[in-house]
Amino acid sequence: LNNMTVQEYLKEILKQQSLPSDSDEVEALRFERNKVDGLIRESFKESSITIQYAGSYAKKTMIRDSYDLDIACYFNHDDELPGKTLEEIFNSVKESLESGYYVVPKKSAIRLQSSDINPQGIRIDFHIDVVPGRFTDDGKEEAFLYQSSRDKKRLKTNLKKHIEYIKESGLVNTIKLVKFWKKRIGLSNIKTFILELLVIESLGKLKDSNGLDECLKKFWEQLRDNIKNLKIEDPANPTGNDLSDLFDESTKTALSAFATSALTFIDNDNWESIFGKVESMSDDEKVASVGAAILLNPNRPKLWCDIT
Repeated sequence: LNNMTVQEYLKEILKQQSLPSDSDEVEALRFERNKVDGLIRESFKESSITIQYAGSYAKKTMIRDSYDLDIACYFNHDDELPGKTLEEIFNSVKESLESGYYVVPKKSAIRLQSSDINPQGIRIDFHIDVVPGRFTDDGKEEAFLYQSSRDKKRLKTNLKKHIEYIKESGLVNTIKLVKFWKKRIGLSNIKTFILELLVIESLGKLKDSNGLDECLKKFWEQLRDNIKNLKIEDPANPTGNDLSDLFDESTKTALSAFATSALTFIDNDNWESIFGKVESMSDDEKVASVGAAILLNPNRPKLWCDIT
C-alpha cells in the first residue's frame, strides 16, 4: 500500500472513483438530462410534470468505473392526457423521446441510445434510463410505475424514501466501494439496489466513520457466514415489492463465494487484489493520457461507462 494505512488506501480508491459535479462525465449527463426534459415537456405541454434525478446520481453513490443516470418522470395522479393507464403513459413518454434517441423499452424504464450508428456500427449507449410514472395523490411522493412483468402491471414506489434511506445510512462510501468491488469481479447480473440494501442490513449500527476497512470486512463476513439469514426489503414498499427474485439462491451463492475470496485477500494483507493499485499519475498526466487516447482513437464512444 506504499506505506499508507488501509483506511488511507481506501480513501484514495474513493478519490480515484469520484465523479465531481464539474467533471466531463457529469456535465455530459446533465446535458442529456436537459435534452430529455425538453423533449418530454414539448410533448405534454398541458401537463404538470415532475422530472428529477434518481438512482446513484441522486443518492451520491456514483462511481467513475460504473455509472448511469436514472431520470424519474411523474405525472399528476389525475392527469389522463399522457394516458389513462400506466402502460399508456409509458408508451407515450417513449414516443416523445424517439425524436431525439433510439429507445429500448425495459421492464419499467426507457433506455436511451444514440440515434446514429458510429463507424464501427455501434449505437452509443448513454446509460440513461427514463422511468415514467404517475403520482398516487396530491402529496407527490408515492408513485405508480408501469411494470411489464407483473400481473397488475404496476409497482408503487417512493423516490424520496429511496434516496433518503441510502444518503442517511452513514454508509455511502462503503456502498461506493462495494459497487467498485462488484464491477471488478464482474457481478453484472446482481442489481446495485440489492447490494445497497445488503450493506445497510448487514452492518447494523456500523457506519463509514467507524472505518471503511471495518465496514467492508464485516459486510463480507456477513455474506460469507450469514447470507441465508440476511433479509432485505424495499424501504419504499416493503410488502408490495417482492425482491426475492433479485436475491435468489444463485445470487446468494455467488456473493458468498466472492466475499470469501475478498476475506482471504484481507487475511493476507492484500487489499490491492480487491481494489487495485492507487494511481500514481498526476492530474496533468491523466489529462494528457486521456487526450492522447482520444487522438489515437477519435471515433470511440466518449464519457460513457458501464451501467451500475
